[in-house]
Amino acid sequence: MLLQNFLEESAKRFPDKGALIHKGERLSYREINERANQVGLLLKAQGIKRGDRVAIFLDNSVESVISLFGILKADAVFLMLSPQLKTSKLIYILNNCQAKGLVIHTDKLDVIRGHFDSVPSVKCVVIVGDKGSGTEFDARRFLEAMGLSYDVLQPIYVYYSPAVQRMRG
Repeated sequence: MLLQNFLEESAKRFPDKGALIHKGERLSYREINERANQVGLLLKAQGIKRGDRVAIFLDNSVESVISLFGILKADAVFLMLSPQLKTSKLIYILNNCQAKGLVIHTDKLDVIRGHFDSVPSVKCVVIVGDKGSGTEFDARRFLEAMGLSYDVLQPIYVYYSPAVQRMRG
């Protein structure tokens, strides 16, 4: 059984059972599955295909778990990166594995800001903000300042390949 299928089966059998507790936030199997479905559909809609690599550059968090399952639901391959990586190592890894997508938290944007031209394979970037902390608005300001269009999937912001191309230019 595939990992994403295990989550789906658990969501059917135990929809309201606690599946994840992190820093006081408690999610059921159903909630994780629903959020992972949203991420998976979003990635597919932006061209992520079976076998594409999507890097997760997040601290251990609810979002990292949801991202992992969402990537698997998009039939892609996840790559969990240490949130402690420096810019040069992050760029090296993204290029070496030819990552098509990147999931990154708003507080990690400075690590990659100004370096998207160094990772030409990345076509989709998902920016995650902490719900209610105000970081969602930091991501919005970041994207607006770069002249990028974005869609909102609370609390995830996504900008797509045309936007990444503008960022590189």
